[in-house]
Formats: sequence, structure tokens, C-alpha cells
Amino acid sequence: MMDDGYYLAKAPSRTKGGTVKLMISHEYLGNYDRVLIIDDWLASGATIGALAQNVLMSRAKLLGIGVVIKKVYENGRAVLEQLGVPIVSLAKVDLDGNRLVVEEG
Repeated sequence: MMDDGYYLAKAPSRTKGGTVKLMISHEYLGNYDRVLIIDDWLASGATIGALAQNVLMSRAKLLGIGVVIKKVYENGRAVLEQLGVPIVSLAKVDLDGNRLVVEEG
């Protein structure tokens, strides 16, 4: 949603509880910009998806997504693949029964 002078997207937040608003001013993001989204965690893909929505509303070009840790068992990557950009992670975590498995990218 575009509002008075900024782009606004909302995403559910388990950490903060409820919904968070992600906003960026039209002054800082426009159709001439090229954007790489970097985040610490990729779980459900909701937050990164909302950030990407702001990029798309601005008509900037989303070049890719980078995350430090991807939670494989939450399928967020599959949600974001529809954006058609590279998605890179440094590490991935998965569940194997009661065991947490950590692997490279």
C-alpha cells in the first residue's frame, strides 16, 4: 500500500507478536534503485515478502535475497521463489526428529 510519502507493507511477527509495519519513504526508494534484501533469518518468508512488496511498489528492481540462516522446515524459501530472484543463505537448519541439523547454505 502506498501512503502519504511512503510505501507500507505488513507482516506477522512471532518475535514481537501481532503484525509489524514495514515502511520506507518514497525519498529513499524509487524506480531507479536496485535492491538486495539481507536478513538474519528466513523462516516463513512473510517479513522478507513484505519487504519485497515495498520494493515492487516503488518500481525498484529486486536483485536478490540473502539470509544468514534459513529454517528449512518452515518452507519460507518456497514462498519467496515466486519473486524470481536468487535466494542465498549462509547456513540452513532443519529438524531430524528431535535433533537440530545445521549445514552450510
